[in-house]
Amino acid sequence: MANTEASPRDTDFGDFVKDEEEELDLEELVEPWHSAQREVPDEHKLGFGGGSTVWIAFDMQDKRDVALKVMTLGKWGDNEIRIQDEIIKTVPDTSRLVIYTTTFFLPRDDKSYHRVLVFPVKGPSICTLTLKKTAIASRMSTARQLLETVASLHEAGIIHRDLNARNCMWGMAQSIDGLSRSAKYELFGRPLKQTIPFVDLWKKGELVSPVKVSQDLCTAEFYLCDFGLAKKIGDLTTQRGYPPMQYCSPDRLHKQEPSFACDMWSYMAIFSMLYLHFLHFPRFSTVEL
Repeated sequence: MANTEASPRDTDFGDFVKDEEEELDLEELVEPWHSAQREVPDEHKLGFGGGSTVWIAFDMQDKRDVALKVMTLGKWGDNEIRIQDEIIKTVPDTSRLVIYTTTFFLPRDDKSYHRVLVFPVKGPSICTLTLKKTAIASRMSTARQLLETVASLHEAGIIHRDLNARNCMWGMAQSIDGLSRSAKYELFGRPLKQTIPFVDLWKKGELVSPVKVSQDLCTAEFYLCDFGLAKKIGDLTTQRGYPPMQYCSPDRLHKQEPSFACDMWSYMAIFSMLYLHFLHFPRFSTVEL
């Protein structure tokens, strides 16, 4: 297995917050502190979700940068690997799907461990601020690519179940392999961070803001990732969960089993975002699934 430790070429890891305003800015961009136990690599952070945090790290064996998806404790990583193996086996064209290349375990002091999945590095996910600067032809090309990608999963009998803006991303026009950390900061900006105080964590941790990827660095190719909730039709093994409320189909609110229609509802929510620059549905809801 490849050694995916972060590169020791530099010792600069971003900037600590200086005042309360920067602390509030950081809180808007990161997960709650109790999830920061996952944040162990010392490279750039790409993003986070309900079950994982994703970092850029340097693979010292293959001499390339990779994305490390550090899973939270539990079986989330096992489910994603299982369904990705099914995708590799049954989907003819996976070129627009972000598929893992290898996996390993990250041990903790309490003898538990985090599963880590290794992926190629891709560009940023959909953001309403950048969409306003993107030509309509490019946005509609993105919508078509995403629809074709979802269709390829459905033809193989697989439901994604978590289509949302965070799981859809552009390619990266410039390779970052071999770049120093300072050179990456010039591309992505310097991450803001804060030490987590007064909490008994298994390992000293920091809250770290995700990198900011300029739209100028994006390619026209579009990708779909994160298969932690995906399942094959008829599969009795189902990971509990649902997409963010603004992408969640009404039938899920009524406790119905997921279907291809759920993905299409979520897809149309993303389509409206690509076309109109905003989502039709409110961001927050008190409905419990």
